[in-house]
Amino acid sequence: LVDKYGVDQTRFFLMSEVVFGRDGDFSDHNMVLKVNAHLANEIGNLCQRTLSMAFKNCNKAIPESIGDLTEEDQTLLSIAQSLREQTAQHIAHQSIYRYIQEMIELIVATNKYIDEQ
Repeated sequence: LVDKYGVDQTRFFLMSEVVFGRDGDFSDHNMVLKVNAHLANEIGNLCQRTLSMAFKNCNKAIPESIGDLTEEDQTLLSIAQSLREQTAQHIAHQSIYRYIQEMIELIVATNKYIDEQ
């Protein structure tokens, strides 16, 4: 798998699809779908968009001050802040796949937030 898909892609797939301590279900089709949907599209898109916006609109740097927060800003920040407790519980219970689901949900919410700006 590592030779065919790469270390990070394989690690992501196995941790997000296989429940710790149980047998997993693997297919090349599911591997490609999962990696493309989440790593390439969701995470890759978010990284590209945020870095491009910082480069274009913020003099190529993360701004020190962002001004007043909107209601949409506050909503996204509260989602992110709630993750610390939720993900800590998932890790404590060895539910790595749930941890990854929570992270993907934040990434999807962040992409949506950017789309609506």
